[in-house]
Amino acid sequence: MTVPDTTSSRWPVLARGVFRRHRRAGALWGAVFMLYFVASVSGYASAYPTQADRVQFARTFLDNAGIAALFGRALRADTPASFAGWRSTVLVAMVGSIWALLLATKALRAEEEQGRAELVLAAPLSKADNARGVLAGLAGVLGVVFAIMAVTAVVNGLVGGEYGVGDGLWYALEITAGPAMFVAVGALLSQVAPTRARAATLAGVVFGASYLVRMVADVSDGLRWLAWLSPLGWAERMQPLTDPDHRAIVPIVVFVVVVVYATLRLAAARDVGGALLSDREEGDVHPALLRSPARLAVRLARPADLGWAAGLAVAGLVFGLISKTVSDATASNSTTKDIFARFGTKEVIASAYLGITFLFLAAAVAMIAAAAVGSTRAEEADGRVDHILSRPVSRTRWLTGRLLVTTAGMIAIGLVTGIAGWAGAASQDLGVSFTSMLAAGLNLVPIAVLVLGIGTLAHGVLPRAASPVAYALIAWSFLVEMIGALVKAPALLLDTSLLHHVAPAPAVDPRWDSALVMVAIGVLAAAGGVVAFRRRDLAGA
Repeated sequence: MTVPDTTSSRWPVLARGVFRRHRRAGALWGAVFMLYFVASVSGYASAYPTQADRVQFARTFLDNAGIAALFGRALRADTPASFAGWRSTVLVAMVGSIWALLLATKALRAEEEQGRAELVLAAPLSKADNARGVLAGLAGVLGVVFAIMAVTAVVNGLVGGEYGVGDGLWYALEITAGPAMFVAVGALLSQVAPTRARAATLAGVVFGASYLVRMVADVSDGLRWLAWLSPLGWAERMQPLTDPDHRAIVPIVVFVVVVVYATLRLAAARDVGGALLSDREEGDVHPALLRSPARLAVRLARPADLGWAAGLAVAGLVFGLISKTVSDATASNSTTKDIFARFGTKEVIASAYLGITFLFLAAAVAMIAAAAVGSTRAEEADGRVDHILSRPVSRTRWLTGRLLVTTAGMIAIGLVTGIAGWAGAASQDLGVSFTSMLAAGLNLVPIAVLVLGIGTLAHGVLPRAASPVAYALIAWSFLVEMIGALVKAPALLLDTSLLHHVAPAPAVDPRWDSALVMVAIGVLAAAGGVVAFRRRDLAGA
């Protein structure tokens, strides 16, 4: 009697398991993107109720280099749907892509780091089928996002009568295109890098390069062709609900197929736990950072912090370099003046543009805090903290040490970003002082401290919700702030955004009183989280 080969039939079971573990995250992000779309439509309709208002808005809005660099190039903005579709093109794709690359590295490389992949492969399942099952499960998670956005867009089109079912589905496809590409990128780099932190850092570098190429392509008419070299540029080229370019789906599909194929080949060829890049186990032992929990936290956080510092420094430098060009091109535009005023600046000058771009970087620094919350929770969920707490180390000492190390890293990264921004601005003779840019860099930190504190409180009270709470707080703040920049959103809604309480330094002086309040709330929340963590049982995954 021949025993059937069940190896290839087991990966769908794995896919279902991965889907069940991560479907809630997909539903959460789908809901956030849905709310952003609905708020954009309703906000535009209330701010520009007549067709004349909309035509005037679109006339002053299109071909605006400053707005294009920040939010992507708009082809149309004379209807609620076209406005909402354009608003989602870059911002939602950007937020979704960051979430996707972190999700992929967690589902693949983190599983190997923690030894769970070996348990899965103990069954009759090949290494390639293991990767195939994980990717199929993640595809299902993205399918949740697509379904939520498809229903939202189709219903809006049918109710408003602005576009048909096909256009609504194309919009939903555009929303999931960016995350799909960066799930593939995260999966590939999970085969290349020996740790999840390094894989996520490398994927972040790819994302940052894609974003910068997209930004340069949108600023200059002569460089529009560069958009075809950027994954985020391909998603932008889809132009849902405005002037759809169906050619853009071709490079997206080719990219995903090629990267997934390379991922499967590498997964099949390498050993479990192995990677193309060396983890430097052969190097000299340096035990200095292993002698206390805080020093261990420094060692664990160092690679990611260096990656974030490099990426944000490049972003700060680029924003400083282009701020004068962009502000000069848009200084006479009334719509730009209105948008800058809503961000808190009085006039369209280079320092104002630099201050607004630094608000984006404040959200990025807050992402560092959210990632630290997730890492701390992972230490507990995977049982690694048990080995530390079994020694004469209290829970309070362990968690407090991690919080202090994370905060120190965020302060250093903020200052490095400010210095890089000053270097770019100084090369353009903007007249922005070194001290003001240092203050602008430090101004990025309070919101991150608040996110770190709230995430730590969630970790102490509801440990499995810690990471989603931290990331959702950033996503909500970012999306609300972007809505408020372009439409007259209610003040009550804007106040729910943490970014709304951050001054656009160096255009204006930082609001140190608001910063102090955010830091104080963050510290109190973190203290509550430490107390709650000390009193509860350790919780697994």
